Amino acid sequence: MYRSFTVKNFRCFRTLALTDLERVNLITGKNNVGKTALLEALFIHCGMWKSDWALPWDTLFKDFDISQSVQLEGDDELTGHRALSLKLIRDPRDLAQLRASVIHNNGSALVSTETVQVLELEYHQEGEDSGYAYRRQDPAKISFEGSSCAPGIPNSSLSRDHKGCG
Repeated sequence: MYRSFTVKNFRCFRTLALTDLERVNLITGKNNVGKTALLEALFIHCGMWKSDWALPWDTLFKDFDISQSVQLEGDDELTGHRALSLKLIRDPRDLAQLRASVIHNNGSALVSTETVQVLELEYHQEGEDSGYAYRRQDPAKISFEGSSCAPGIPNSSLSRDHKGCG
């Protein structure tokens, strides 16, 4: 059960902080004020990022501004404090550097040269090691590939080693 939840630069929210959450919370509001966006942020924070997303990632960022990362933080009764940061990587130089890092650390290629964008997810959970996950979105094939070295998610050729990754 969440005790608090904070959203930054996600969809319609520059900053939203919910405190004193209870077992049951009622979310109300007029149309187009962010009720669904709040639920999507909670789903992503809870682990939806581990599955395939069939949506353009730039829509996750406030005003489609991918220069600012999305920050999702929550305090949960069972798992403690957990933070997730989402960053969209599109610049060819950044993608090349990421490819080189993954090849160096894992001995395998991250993505093909045709990749248009990669979503980097940085994960921190109280009492557990931190990790990164990379999701590749290939608009030409409408396919998604991903991996992680975050706790509980199996590694694959797309992950890179950081503290806690194996």
